[in-house]
Amino acid sequence: MPKKDKQLINRWDDSFYLRVYDLSRRDKSVKKICKSLNCDVDQFREWLRQKPALKASLERGRNESTEAIFKSNGFASNQIQFLCAYAQVGNVMRAAQLSGVAYGCHYLWMKKDEKYPEAFELAQQRADDVLVAEARRRAVEGIRRYKFHQGLPVMVECDPDHPEATEVERTNGKEAYVRHFYELE
Repeated sequence: MPKKDKQLINRWDDSFYLRVYDLSRRDKSVKKICKSLNCDVDQFREWLRQKPALKASLERGRNESTEAIFKSNGFASNQIQFLCAYAQVGNVMRAAQLSGVAYGCHYLWMKKDEKYPEAFELAQQRADDVLVAEARRRAVEGIRRYKFHQGLPVMVECDPDHPEATEVERTNGKEAYVRHFYELE
């Protein structure tokens, strides 16, 4: 069954102020911010013109971004790349791979550089924020899981017009709108 393109809503919500601040603080591009808000770039730019507080949220987030903070404290470019990568992934080995910095450099900087441990603590806090935001998103929006019975799919794409649906389940010719959440053990 072909997938339908996700329709953009382009509808304003007052929660966007905080979401734009949080996403811009985490160094997300305007394109990624628009995707998160489910709007197109032109609509977002129009909101920026109409709502000075939204523009202030974006600018404040950019000023508090991980990269801006580390640049203002005079860290070397490879340290900044590593710290920004760590703030996104929360794992030293993965951050080293993403930033192109040798894995052992982080531990060397922790021992020899006076300012680096404090900066790494800030990066850890940012990584924790990323994890909490994802946990909250999954708790509120749920996760998409496909259901199969005897090797055949019993879950189909949702009706995009239904406000609460994430998926439509068809059983015995009847449709049921289903929202999935993690099950706690």
